Amino acid sequence: MANEECRCMAGRIDYRDFEEHVIGVDTRDGRFGEVSIHTCRWCGQRWLHYLYEHEGFTASGRWWHGPISIEEAGLVTADAALDVLAVLPFYYVGGSYYGGDVTRGHGPIGPILST
Repeated sequence: MANEECRCMAGRIDYRDFEEHVIGVDTRDGRFGEVSIHTCRWCGQRWLHYLYEHEGFTASGRWWHGPISIEEAGLVTADAALDVLAVLPFYYVGGSYYGGDVTRGHGPIGPILST
């Protein structure tokens, strides 16, 4: 199945469709976002996944999920993850902060420390 035809490229984000490799925690500017590489079990596409939540606040969870190459997956660091996402052609955004909706976005990711 070509990547363009896979459900992962259509924004159907289900954790069961991905294998996860944890990169680490983004400690830059006190964010503490969790960074991982997800590999689609169906087509092999790599995705840079960034998860941020403020445990003290309900519905503060948000994530960004953008397609990257195999080479990029091997080079990305936790502290550089938001910069990498910002230059991708697109990424998906979702989480409880957005009412559970998943949307497609692109460009720089604004401040995430607000609740």
